Amino acid sequence: MRQYTQEGTFNAFAKHLDRLKGMGVQTLWFMPVNPISKLDRKGTMGSYYAVADYRAVNPEFGTLADWKRIVKTIHTKGMKVIIDWVPNHTGADHPWVTKYPSFFVKDSTGKPAVPFDWTDTRQLDYNNRVMQDSMIASMKYWLTTGIDGFRCDVAWNVPESFWKRCIDQLKKINEKGDSIAVFNNIRKYGKVAQIDASNPLRVLLYYKDFSTIVVLDRLLNVRSTIDLRKQDIFQTQAVCLSYDNGIWLYDEFEHKLKKLDEEGKLLFASTDFRQLFDEAFSFTTIDDQDGFLYLYDKNKGVYVFDYYGSLKNIFSLTGYDNFNAVGKYITGTRHDSLMRYQPSNLLLQEVKMPETFRKAQSILFTATKAYALKKDELEIYQLR
Repeated sequence: MRQYTQEGTFNAFAKHLDRLKGMGVQTLWFMPVNPISKLDRKGTMGSYYAVADYRAVNPEFGTLADWKRIVKTIHTKGMKVIIDWVPNHTGADHPWVTKYPSFFVKDSTGKPAVPFDWTDTRQLDYNNRVMQDSMIASMKYWLTTGIDGFRCDVAWNVPESFWKRCIDQLKKINEKGDSIAVFNNIRKYGKVAQIDASNPLRVLLYYKDFSTIVVLDRLLNVRSTIDLRKQDIFQTQAVCLSYDNGIWLYDEFEHKLKKLDEEGKLLFASTDFRQLFDEAFSFTTIDDQDGFLYLYDKNKGVYVFDYYGSLKNIFSLTGYDNFNAVGKYITGTRHDSLMRYQPSNLLLQEVKMPETFRKAQSILFTATKAYALKKDELEIYQLR
């Protein structure tokens, strides 16, 4: 930053964004934007890679507000932002050195060790789990400023086990919120489009972009991986576990409801739905509930089938988000309301959701509870 403009500030650099965009630049990579340690500093200005505080902006460059503003501006121009991150070591006067001495590898005298000949830094100890958690928390902090990712300095000297923890995880938690199982390789096939944990002994992960299903056991160990393309299934949105450990899905290319076993073998395929309905569907959800399959198309409603592909009912419930068919209810949200429909008596209940509930990123309904996932917490509501 300080080398790019005479002022060496975020605001001065912002004036160059249009020119960079015009050159075809797609991603801007910033050297570390953190404050630089003063103790044992090299030269008068110091090295970017001797970080004095993982959660602060170097005041020479500007303020945190200046940083957030330039990140936002870069995004509006269609470019991405990554920052250089220094996980291998801190600066010599980083607060952790005195506050958490156990975070550091010790030299022969018992002092925090210096890596290589980088005398302005101190080597972090990745055998310390609390230190790892603190590092991950610091990285998450910068994600809240809007950046798209990191370039990690000296990544080769940081244990692979840390990177597996650092990357997104799937966690199984108990009723107290304690983690009891972890699946680390969740990004292997890209972004997870759908998770089905309705079976306590199985978890289904669906990676839409790679047409791949991963089935985990109750301890989140991989049981099987299914490449749907090998079954000539190339386009599907709706996938779920069946009651008997199989997998239901709707093949949008062939317009058929299909069932696979856990190894991906085709067990059942319905007739072409276009022959039944003379129209195409875009089912986003399938629920296997009490002997029936509930397929939901947001623009057309709920279509109920038995396990042999025979149509049993149609409910004109459209515009729902967070759709679930569970117990004796069909539930979902629409605008700022909770919708709950009881097919047995055709009773539709609409309840205004509390403000905190409406801010949830996603909501999962069970027969008696609603789980509202927010950015940093999971709220559980009792349904009456």
